[in-house]
Amino acid sequence: MGKPLNLPLDWPTSSVQLASLDLDPDNSRLMLRTKLADKQLVARLVEQEEALDLARKIAQEGGLHQHEAIVVVRKGNRYLVLEGNRRTAACRILLDPSLLPESQRGRVPAISEELKNRLKYVKVAIAPSVAAAAPLVAALHTERGKKPWSAAAKAFHLGRMSDEGMAVNEIASSQRLRPGAVRKALLSHRLLQVASSTPGLTKEQREHLADPRLKLNPFTRFFGLKRAKRLLNLGVDNNGTLTHEGLSEADTKSVIRAVAQDMLLLREGGGEPRFNTRVHEDTIIGHQLSTKPQVAAILKKLEEGQRKAQIKEKTPEDRKKIPKAKVAPRAPRAEYFQGLDAGGIRNNNALANIVAEAAQFPVARYPAAGIYLQRGLVEACLLHALREQKVMNDFMKAYGPKYGLSHLIDFCKNRRGDLWIEPDRLTGFLGNWSNRFKFIADQTVHVIMDGNADLARQAAAIIRPLVEGILRGDALKP
Repeated sequence: MGKPLNLPLDWPTSSVQLASLDLDPDNSRLMLRTKLADKQLVARLVEQEEALDLARKIAQEGGLHQHEAIVVVRKGNRYLVLEGNRRTAACRILLDPSLLPESQRGRVPAISEELKNRLKYVKVAIAPSVAAAAPLVAALHTERGKKPWSAAAKAFHLGRMSDEGMAVNEIASSQRLRPGAVRKALLSHRLLQVASSTPGLTKEQREHLADPRLKLNPFTRFFGLKRAKRLLNLGVDNNGTLTHEGLSEADTKSVIRAVAQDMLLLREGGGEPRFNTRVHEDTIIGHQLSTKPQVAAILKKLEEGQRKAQIKEKTPEDRKKIPKAKVAPRAPRAEYFQGLDAGGIRNNNALANIVAEAAQFPVARYPAAGIYLQRGLVEACLLHALREQKVMNDFMKAYGPKYGLSHLIDFCKNRRGDLWIEPDRLTGFLGNWSNRFKFIADQTVHVIMDGNADLARQAAAIIRPLVEGILRGDALKP
């Protein structure tokens, strides 16, 4: 059930009655914004945190492990559980299945009278205060073998510490985290707070946003992407307060709530949110501009203001002092993989065919199909390289027949010394393309999306030297 706790030496331990323990209504893993009664807390721990599964495990193993003390703080004649809420709930369920709804009681295993008597008393470690126990409790669920908190629960925990008056650096020190990691988590928490305060949410939507299992990453990641970050510039200060330079508080909330609607809330009928992490930020911003007039006005105003700020007015005297730069004639831009040649490959008709198609493909007319084609070209070239270097068997042993493009890229980077004449340069192309454009290619494969010819050209410009080197054979080790 867990590893031994390294408790402070001055915390006394004792055996106390299970009935004297109260579950923590401020338990970070539950992300509760309203206080619940003890029985309701048990129900939440069963629903969200597999407390019933833990009860079965306790019954199977014949009780709690003696090395596992439940961390509590004394509250008069009772004890508030700070660490071990799941174990406390699980033991209560075993002793009294009526705590659960009738439909779930049949899932509680029957236990012997001997085990019941053992579970009525539990070992506790008594912390001097809630604040003193907080770093230990957080570390247990972020660094050790306990069931970890979800990303949303971790952010909620740090947000609660900030709300209690702790500065970012203080939180980082107490939780053994980098200040940057604390700021990132606090920003996630503040963004979710704004989304949860959206007027008109249904009961189901409020419960969805309060669920610790909520996938926050697609939503919070969006605000750190290049265009969104440049436009909105959201962050948190040293006190953990949401900052919004260039935006009013009302406009900030409007934008956050609009994005949350598409990236956090389920669509009608229980479908997944409209956008996930694979969707490009331009698609998300474009949707806001085209469907939400109030948000569109805010974003357009921001973009116009930033454009004007970049234009520096100069006096006639200033202009006289600046010599005109000699501009070299611009070479015509290559159209996608125009002119790509597969003359250097041997016995690989499939690759030759996809190269011939890419060499004349009209990406301006069919950008989404061009991105799809580019993904196939990269995959075919990497497979060709593995076969030419006779490491295909090693690759199949590592990943099996159900491999994906990510596996190919990882293998080609990990084995760069065996494959490439210029390993750092060639894996650099792969890394740059993968970091900037692979998610667009994957999105095109799995989800219908609007294509963007300029993005397809940019991606092709990065990957083309690698593709050409493989096709000519001069990228591979002899």
